[in-house]
Amino acid sequence: MYGPGSEDGECVEMATAPGTVHVRDSKDRRGPVLHSPAAGRTASVSSCAAKR
Repeated sequence: MYGPGSEDGECVEMATAPGTVHVRDSKDRRGPVLHSPAAGRTASVSSCAAKR
């Protein structure tokens, strides 16, 4: 999944696994990856969406 800013180069990739969500900068595939519990994903995404 890519973020909505993919046209201007500002995007992230998200992947889900059982119980975990993985997020990284799509331009830096070897860079750091954020791993978070799936239960916290909804709150994080909602918070980010509210700030747009």
